[in-house]
Amino acid sequence: MTHPLGAPASLPQVAIVVLNWNGWNDTVECLEALQQLEYPDYRIIAIDNGSSDASVARIQQWARGELPVASALVHYDTSSKPVCLAEYTSVQAEVGGVAELEAALERAPSGRALVLVTIGTNQGFAAGNNVGLRYALACGFPYVLLVNNDVMVDRDVLSQLVSCLEGRPTWAGVAPKVLQRSDPGRVLYAGGTLRLWQARAVHRGRFTPDGPRWCGTRTTEHLSACCALFRAGFLRDAGLLDETFFFGQEDVALSCVARERGWQLGVQLDAKVVHNEGRSLESRPAASVYYYAKYRLLLLTKHGSRLQVLVGFLFLGLSRLVKFALALLRGRSHLIKAEIRGYRDFFGGRLAEYDREQARAAG
Repeated sequence: MTHPLGAPASLPQVAIVVLNWNGWNDTVECLEALQQLEYPDYRIIAIDNGSSDASVARIQQWARGELPVASALVHYDTSSKPVCLAEYTSVQAEVGGVAELEAALERAPSGRALVLVTIGTNQGFAAGNNVGLRYALACGFPYVLLVNNDVMVDRDVLSQLVSCLEGRPTWAGVAPKVLQRSDPGRVLYAGGTLRLWQARAVHRGRFTPDGPRWCGTRTTEHLSACCALFRAGFLRDAGLLDETFFFGQEDVALSCVARERGWQLGVQLDAKVVHNEGRSLESRPAASVYYYAKYRLLLLTKHGSRLQVLVGFLFLGLSRLVKFALALLRGRSHLIKAEIRGYRDFFGGRLAEYDREQARAAG
């Protein structure tokens, strides 16, 4: 890849994977911010996961410089357009792309090289991102940054994350501090703790004011995949994201795999991003409840010990009695039905492949 004049050539190449599903407005804003990273050697890979909202056309327009980004968080840079765009199917991407297009990408400056991969139907978060991860591994990138399309990055975030991992060979990955988009002075994530007996991860610092307490570098039990940098060697060891999860708990499962295989995880809290949390399902709360219910049970049974599974089922059973009673009082019976359907489908074995079939049927 081409380095800017005077930039050190020894920094490792980084692939940045951004998954889009019916969210082109967020995605082009995210791409605009990524294009302005100060890190000298990276490539952006945008994966369209079977969108039905003209996302692919909008991303193409942005790449040609025909779709200005209006954002309070990033300045639209006309001088960096058009970008060098390579468009692949998922099959082409997973083998490392097409030689002629790859050569053109190598000649382009990092911020002006974009791979756009289109997938015919919604494959879910894990399988969709894995297309980008397989491309990155096939191309030999030593590091991969996963970024949600509703995340906005600071210009120096990638430099800080790479520097952190370069000095810690036992770390599988590192995440930045995540701040609330609606209130950037408030923390969403500053590391996390695994609580498998509750079938979830707990984010440190959640909804607390940002400040000196949430600075520095430290280990963590859980990496939030809304923005996290991973070693390619770990991803090969882990087998990528677990595609039996369709939406939700994939990053918790990957954190469990890291611990099971003897890797450490960390956070670099001086690196910051802002996240519009829950954007992809904010108009469908019942769907969010359904996926969370189903896949937290999958997480528990796949990665919990026998004791954790036993305690987890007891905890969920007892806590649902209280939760459902409160939901009924608040007139939210539709959410109770969605959660029960999630549990029913888990025990019926209707997991990610079932959800992918449902997505195909919905068109």
